[in-house]
Amino acid sequence: MYCAWGYYGEPPRRKGGEVRGEMKSDSKGMTLIELIVTFAVAAIFMAAAALLIVPATKMTMHIKGMNRVHDDAAIIMETIRNELSYADAYTENTGTEVPAIELKYAYPADAGDDAYDADYAGYYKSAAYSDKGGNPAEIKVDDQEGSESQGRLQIVYAEISDNPDGAAESEVIREEIKWWYGKGLYQNNQLRLGFKKKDPDKNIITVKLTIIDPTSGYSYTEEADIRCMNVNPDRIKEIV
Repeated sequence: MYCAWGYYGEPPRRKGGEVRGEMKSDSKGMTLIELIVTFAVAAIFMAAAALLIVPATKMTMHIKGMNRVHDDAAIIMETIRNELSYADAYTENTGTEVPAIELKYAYPADAGDDAYDADYAGYYKSAAYSDKGGNPAEIKVDDQEGSESQGRLQIVYAEISDNPDGAAESEVIREEIKWWYGKGLYQNNQLRLGFKKKDPDKNIITVKLTIIDPTSGYSYTEEADIRCMNVNPDRIKEIV
């Protein structure tokens, strides 16, 4: 008679009356060839992944550089706008009234000049004015070699002295003040700045700003027309 375990009756015996159970295993280890193939395939996948990661990393750095340049340009342009929008006339110690805004130091107009820049032809490097607090000031990019603020936007508030009745001797009321943004803003970016009068009959100054990221080589140029609300058009002069 048959059951789940086989036939009823005595179990099979081998010689000597010993009963043994036998188990067969289908598992086996990896051969050396299979191991080499596995590592080779893994190396191919890793190399392919590396080829994708490097361009992706470069692209990420490029995008970060672009964003930083655009952010810097927005901050710098807003600073210039706040200054020039409220510019007004002021009077020197000698009693001579100067124009509210003087655009000075023209970019070289001669293509043979090493400093010639076609993009900035017709622009001036600085704007001298009186801020909304009545303080004589000048806004520019500092180009002084070795200066702490070299290559950055700088606002210089002139020294104020007391010179009553045109006396030879004068007393300094306030020392010259130089203001600029620190290294954290610029991240070694290079700055170029230009000013020009938009129209002889309008109290508008066109400001041109270029920021270059030396790491990625990316550059961004922005132009803005700033209306000087406190001055008439004839009070804005370009000093050649």
